[in-house]
Amino acid sequence: MLYVELMSKPKLLAVCYNRTLASFIQEKISTSYEQRTGKSLPGDAVEVTYYNGLLYRLAKKGLWRYQRIDGMGEEARVKLYLQELEHVRENQPDLLDAISYDAIFVDEGQDFLEDDFRLLKGLCRTSKEGGEPNLYIFYDDAQNYLGRRRPNWKSLGLNLVGARSQVMTRCFRNTRAIIEISFNVLFGRFAESPVNLPTKEFGDITTLEEKRLIEEKGDRYEVRYAVRDGQLPHLTVAQNSMEERRALIERLRWLIEEQRVRPEDILVLAHSWKRVFESARSITEAKIQSLEGVHVAKDNQDRGLRQRGYLSLSTVASAKGYDAYCTLLVASNDFTADVKGRASFYVGCTRAIEYLEVFAHERKGLVLEFERALRRFSEVSNRFLTVIRRFLP
Repeated sequence: MLYVELMSKPKLLAVCYNRTLASFIQEKISTSYEQRTGKSLPGDAVEVTYYNGLLYRLAKKGLWRYQRIDGMGEEARVKLYLQELEHVRENQPDLLDAISYDAIFVDEGQDFLEDDFRLLKGLCRTSKEGGEPNLYIFYDDAQNYLGRRRPNWKSLGLNLVGARSQVMTRCFRNTRAIIEISFNVLFGRFAESPVNLPTKEFGDITTLEEKRLIEEKGDRYEVRYAVRDGQLPHLTVAQNSMEERRALIERLRWLIEEQRVRPEDILVLAHSWKRVFESARSITEAKIQSLEGVHVAKDNQDRGLRQRGYLSLSTVASAKGYDAYCTLLVASNDFTADVKGRASFYVGCTRAIEYLEVFAHERKGLVLEFERALRRFSEVSNRFLTVIRRFLP
């Protein structure tokens, strides 16, 4: 739709929940348009923003009053927006029509509440009375680190059956080792206790099994939707947090100075901003060669990650939607072994395209599970290679 020159240019919106991700999506849309048309994307072709920014912009246009989340919570806030939207629909239909979009694309849909989708649907025009809105939702259960309940699409008035719903069956970003090991940690296949583990509904396991994208193999899930092989992830467990940061510095020196990995191709992620800032200080003091500087995502959330010559550090939440050839997940003991903690850990691991290393200072919780999953994957892979060698001349 973006690549066809229309007589009447549609009003398009691409929205995500994560503020840091918006600039990245804008860059990808612009690059994709230029590759297909040989032209630069017109500045007003598509509006790209994060959800809270959208709410603020529309308040400036007079659609509603901006509601701060402080003290009321997300669910209460979106209900106020829905009430004001309905008031405008009934009393100022021309204003709503002027502000509405012909199509809305929602990235990382699992980050949104059910009422958020009702609000976005209300901002989307339909071609006729009772028609379907052009609302496109990209949704990944396994990355639901906020613990949102999957919306009841039917109650939202969205028909997601048949051709209107597609399940992506191939993962090209991560290697099979990264995906499979992280996936087994996500669902607690090597957990010491079955308490607080995600249900099969959480990641739509039934659909994945029906489509033969995963298969239960005794104590683990075998993942079949990752198309690339690659090296095993690494685990580094230090004696304490100070030694862990030293190990991180040594790994960065090795990657940047010896392996000639560009700093912008490395992401350093943690669960909390405290750990991010601790790591940033240590890296800055280390004065690694060929590193122009350190970019902490919180310092400028409207600036995209992975700037040339700079090493990006972020929480997993703020790096959602990004990826990098090398991802270093630090202070991994901070990830809790409940559903939210597991989902966040999984998101962090799957930012890695080729190289993943998990750093910790204790062998417990998800760190211990990761070690067990890593060892199990290695055992299975080695047995498979042994069988193959038997048939080689």
